[in-house]
Amino acid sequence: MQPAKFFKYLKPSTGKERKQSTRRWNIFYVGVTLALVGMAVPFRAGMPQAHMADAGSQALGSGTTIAGGTPDHPNILSDKTKQTGAATAVASAGKGGTPPPVGAGAGIAAQPVKQPPAPGSKLVQVTEPETGIAIAPTIVTELRSKEQLEELSGPAKPATVILHVSSGLRITDPSGKTELGTLEAVLDGLGRRMIPAFYVRDGETADSVAGLLKKSGIEDAFVVSDRGELVKRARTLYPALRGIVDFSSAGNLSADDLLNIRRKTTASLAKIAILPGASASRSSVAYLQQRLIVVWTKEAGTKAGPELGLHTLITAGVNGIVTDSPKAAFKALKVYSHGNTLIRKPYIIGHRGMPSKAPENTIVSNRLGLEAGADFIENDMYLTKDGRLVIIHDPLLESTTNGKGKVEDFTLAQLKKLNANKPYPAGFPYVQIPTLEEQIDLARSQGKMIMAEMKSKNPAAMDAFVKVVKDKGAEDLINTMAFNPDQLKRLSELMPEMPMGLLTGETANEANIDGSLTNTLRLMQLRNTTFNTTYKGLGPNFMEAAKHRGVLISPWTFNDKSNFAKFFCYGAFGITTDYAFWASDWAASVKPVQDHIVVGNYESKDLSVLMETFKGDRLEKAADVILLDGEISVEAYGSRITAKRPGKAHALLRYTAVIDGGSKYDLYTQPITLEVRDVKEPG
Repeated sequence: MQPAKFFKYLKPSTGKERKQSTRRWNIFYVGVTLALVGMAVPFRAGMPQAHMADAGSQALGSGTTIAGGTPDHPNILSDKTKQTGAATAVASAGKGGTPPPVGAGAGIAAQPVKQPPAPGSKLVQVTEPETGIAIAPTIVTELRSKEQLEELSGPAKPATVILHVSSGLRITDPSGKTELGTLEAVLDGLGRRMIPAFYVRDGETADSVAGLLKKSGIEDAFVVSDRGELVKRARTLYPALRGIVDFSSAGNLSADDLLNIRRKTTASLAKIAILPGASASRSSVAYLQQRLIVVWTKEAGTKAGPELGLHTLITAGVNGIVTDSPKAAFKALKVYSHGNTLIRKPYIIGHRGMPSKAPENTIVSNRLGLEAGADFIENDMYLTKDGRLVIIHDPLLESTTNGKGKVEDFTLAQLKKLNANKPYPAGFPYVQIPTLEEQIDLARSQGKMIMAEMKSKNPAAMDAFVKVVKDKGAEDLINTMAFNPDQLKRLSELMPEMPMGLLTGETANEANIDGSLTNTLRLMQLRNTTFNTTYKGLGPNFMEAAKHRGVLISPWTFNDKSNFAKFFCYGAFGITTDYAFWASDWAASVKPVQDHIVVGNYESKDLSVLMETFKGDRLEKAADVILLDGEISVEAYGSRITAKRPGKAHALLRYTAVIDGGSKYDLYTQPITLEVRDVKEPG
């Protein structure tokens, strides 16, 4: 389709036409494009250097993006439109739009909302399935036929539709052999109800898609390919596009394969990787997620039926499911409606180790944090006078040591002579400032990871960081973040395969999801980063809307236990805290004691799970049995199953965890098999 024709198609309609045609998404999509260009946050990541602080701190300066605008350019949406748009059907909304309290059904979805998006919104309005899962997997489908396009008008709408684009901007089936229509016609069929993901297979098409979307001002869209260089090419032309690399044709994936997926996805300027369903085990999914890759998977059918395959993916913790049957996916997600459900472990990030118990940013503090159950140690890095990276929070030595002056004015040998035991001089008579190498050795010995924050503004510090990571072979156990966009840019040049996190102030706004999420995406897309934000202004509405766009959210810093527990139950990717021990005894995961259980006809048996806490204790616990099929062979009540007749059934085991204050959350095992074998009837 020619750009001129596309522009004509996108022109806003009159007020009369707007009332007559709710299907045509263009009246909302471009209606205020020119206003937004002038008033919204520019495409930049110009956050000032700042210290990580508690969420109650003020915004980070005049350049900070806030609530859908900047201090000089407030959000243009009226109060009436703030609660509408992409996140109005969020999975955690309670009555009246107020999030329910933790443990009181937080995460349970409302029915799909059908009101139109806010005028001027850049975001597609996504239909949320009914489920109790906090940050449930987003549902994705590939357009395969013209008939399927008609079916997508039903209530079970996927959040994203993958459109295979051929030369001339024609939409085809995945094989490329059957043409389904023009880009204009297909997008008209999707309306403003599903996010388009444009699958490209050649450079010319990648250029055409990126150019057309850029000219039309469409931002809520993906580019996807099995050739990472094409994703990078399209995103370089138009950074607003979000990137997806398709690995679904890969076979079994080793640890090296997974690390290469992380490398290739990130180097392709993407955050999302599509895995084959057969390779989406809990361990492989968690491996990539912990290393800042959003995992979508293609549904893998099983001999027992597609529903079992969907439950296998859901309980593996995937971020998205690519399926030919969104309706079946909606039905599967509804199974998890007993209460607030976590399908992924929220990662506990020990802020400077565990400064609530020991001197911050020291090896002893880091070790205590890891032993308490932290999955990551967050550290702060400065460059010494002789080119070594040391772990210390402030640029001045006075804050945590008995020294004076700037950290970067001293050699490593000089810094090692100082005592970094503030504010614990009695309990820790002498501790040293550690090096990055020492921090890496500790993390590796504990099987944990590092969330490394670059505090130094010196470009040579990032050079030193990359050298240490490569020399120590530590790429697999480090994620990197910074407030300073110049340092992130430097890292992307030196090590483009290393994911990055952008530390920001208060950009999220629960009262204005459309505006604040649009601006957050703009902030992130230029750097291809995760969203590491203060939790003030952040909430389940924003988080649920962000998940459909492939955003990983790591809020900081939780030094109030009630907020810590609340965001834990919201299913945040990572939770940064000075008090890692708060979650030490909380349930982190469950697995069945047996995943294949054989019982005789008429036999009853109680089932249980192995629950593992964050600090690593393993306890056997009773669990509720949720039958997925095979009711003619087995019946279940609570934790007990009773065999009725020979055959097989499949089930989930559910464990309800109770945390401080009485809050609850459900954890599920992956599907297990129940086999009933024939025995002679009694009597």
